[in-house]
Amino acid sequence: MNIRSIDNRGMNLYRNYASENRLQNELNFVTGNISEHVYRDILEISPEGRQLAAGAIQHHALPYYGTAEIYQSLQEVMEGLEPEVKEAIHHLIQANLMPDGSVANPEDRVALLEMGLIQARYLAEHYLSGDRAARFLETIDKIAAIAQTRTVDPDTGAVSYLTPFQRPEGAPEDYINHGELMRLVEPETYKKLHEQIIQGGDWARTLVDFVIRAAEHPEWRERYFQEVTIENRYQEANRSEMASFLKDMERLIQQETLANRDLLRQNMAYFFKLLEKM
Repeated sequence: MNIRSIDNRGMNLYRNYASENRLQNELNFVTGNISEHVYRDILEISPEGRQLAAGAIQHHALPYYGTAEIYQSLQEVMEGLEPEVKEAIHHLIQANLMPDGSVANPEDRVALLEMGLIQARYLAEHYLSGDRAARFLETIDKIAAIAQTRTVDPDTGAVSYLTPFQRPEGAPEDYINHGELMRLVEPETYKKLHEQIIQGGDWARTLVDFVIRAAEHPEWRERYFQEVTIENRYQEANRSEMASFLKDMERLIQQETLANRDLLRQNMAYFFKLLEKM
């Protein structure tokens, strides 16, 4: 790119004006409407061009990692699937189950989550089969369970989730990670423990005291291993084929009391768009 001087004094305004003490003489103040001196370039896009642009823009969802177990399970169930199906899986996880800050309203988040679960069932019934379909739905349910644990720190705005408890290799079936248990049943103690670890406090005493308390609360163990069941308002949607699925989902969306029903419609439309060319 070449830059040319706009006059014969060059581009160095400091040298040409300030150093020669002529700046005041060069400035002329005028009154009037600034719009008289502003010029705009207008770019017109034809309707055909707008449609082409809309069809060319596609958001690619990132793979969800969560835990090593969940990531490995997703990779295995998606092996050999068509790219469109893989993209639909990644999208429903990111847009429906884990939308993070992009959807602030809790009611909208719950509706999207339930819609994502029913989309996952459609994929399992039409593009997977047998044990692989069952494992896929089990993995999706685990991600949905993690999504249900979302909390926002009122001071920092940081979002956190409780991830599934993973046993170390060789540990017994009833192994409990007391740090994770603490985060579940005594979040304030967990926060204190975290601060002590960072600042060099007596975190070991805090952990030992909690382990002693945990032994006195068997109900904590039950809560630790409890599976989350999510009631789905879209459970009865007709999933026999895509057209029926879309039509029935629209019927259910119309029954919603949510103010932002267009969010749900757009989500279903994008799900359809990902699969329509198969």
